[in-house]
Amino acid sequence: MVRLNGEIALPTNSSENRERQKGGLKISFFGMVGIVMAALSLKERWDAYKKVPEEPNSNNPLAPPSYRDDSDDDAESAIGLTTAIDTEIPMPRKTKRKKNCCMCCGLNCALFCKALGIVVVIFTVWNLFKFARWMMTPSPTGLEDMPAYSSSLGCEDASASHWFQGSTDGIYYTIPIGRFAEHEINIKGGAVGTLEIAPSDSIDDSEIKVKTTIRTNEQALLDTVTVGLSDSREPQGKSYYRISTPLDAPSTSSCMRYDVTVFIPPTLRRLSVYSTSVAQVKFADSFSNSPRELSDLLVTLRSRASKNLLLPNADLASDHTELRSDGGYIVGSVALANETVVDTFRYDTVSNLKVVTTAYRLPSDGGESEAFPPAHLSTRTGHGRSDFEYINAIGRPIDSVHNTAVMSAGDLYLTYKQASFNGPVSFKAKSHTAIGLQGSGFDTAPGGGMPQMGERWAGDKNGGDSLSITSFGWVGLYF
Repeated sequence: MVRLNGEIALPTNSSENRERQKGGLKISFFGMVGIVMAALSLKERWDAYKKVPEEPNSNNPLAPPSYRDDSDDDAESAIGLTTAIDTEIPMPRKTKRKKNCCMCCGLNCALFCKALGIVVVIFTVWNLFKFARWMMTPSPTGLEDMPAYSSSLGCEDASASHWFQGSTDGIYYTIPIGRFAEHEINIKGGAVGTLEIAPSDSIDDSEIKVKTTIRTNEQALLDTVTVGLSDSREPQGKSYYRISTPLDAPSTSSCMRYDVTVFIPPTLRRLSVYSTSVAQVKFADSFSNSPRELSDLLVTLRSRASKNLLLPNADLASDHTELRSDGGYIVGSVALANETVVDTFRYDTVSNLKVVTTAYRLPSDGGESEAFPPAHLSTRTGHGRSDFEYINAIGRPIDSVHNTAVMSAGDLYLTYKQASFNGPVSFKAKSHTAIGLQGSGFDTAPGGGMPQMGERWAGDKNGGDSLSITSFGWVGLYF
């Protein structure tokens, strides 16, 4: 037995993949010098070999004279009475300097200098070419290898013709909401697939509807698929929907995928998504026209596969939002009402998010309190690159904390150009680029540790905003 969808589901590391793709043999500068020296030495030996005479040289005074046919002495020549005598005095031959006259410690210095010059020219031309190509190439975003939603998972061809419960159009489930208006979605197993979260068709709906499609190219694999639903006959605090698929398959060509759409009603208060399978989770665009009352939105993807996708949409807002992923990509926009947490700390997930503040009122005993309390944003990022753009069109007070992994932290890009930030900035980073940041420079840390900036701020120094950054890698901060 082998792992089902092993080529997709098994953990991968994007940095390792990039190094593998770079591939091949790498030759250092002095390695190339050695190769060129060897080539030049072979060329000299070949040239010397070609100059070895195969016939007597006419300029050699010791060689017999060549045959001469003199028309004036035909008769004498016919009986051999005359012989041409060379009366020229041979000039002394110029001695050539030995090619190995410049030797040092067994090294032919002349050959080394010639090889060094050739390699310097080659490296100069090559680096000029790379610089020109870099100038003409758009700046990387970290999303160059991002997989396409749904189609990148495969298992959609004619061979995957076996369907769960024989339904090619999908099976619909209706799940009543519990008394606490909480719902949990749990996906586990070796299958790969998509999960779309969409609003209910009617604002009067009080039930969760789920459309499920599961297909495979091995009929026997469907026997171990289970779909679990909360029982509407039992009083409970929360409802749930669970899929379990097999981890093992009979062959490496075996595949299974699921495609699930969950329609949530406006009355749902808490939504939790947890997956240990390879999952591509998407928030539908249609939430912009559907009122929500979510207090908590939690999405956790525990698979380390690079095919994982989490595509949030700021139109689906909740008071408290948490997005966590151990692999793949988190790309899109996320609403910031009271608190939003983005956590890719464990591994190498790539993040590219726009954080959009929304209106929010803190609950109080007498009803609603201040309309614009601070918006709390917390990010913990790992080895992958992370880009966060903060958009604060409604002018909420800012309270942001950005931390990275202790070792091998990925690059962190923070753009606060549209945040209207005014206040102090706490900044610790191994290296950085900062635009719009004011105040003193770095305070050098003793012992070569991570340097800490002195007093820094952006906008109004005495403003009410707060920003804290701690990174063991490079940080780009832009106001």
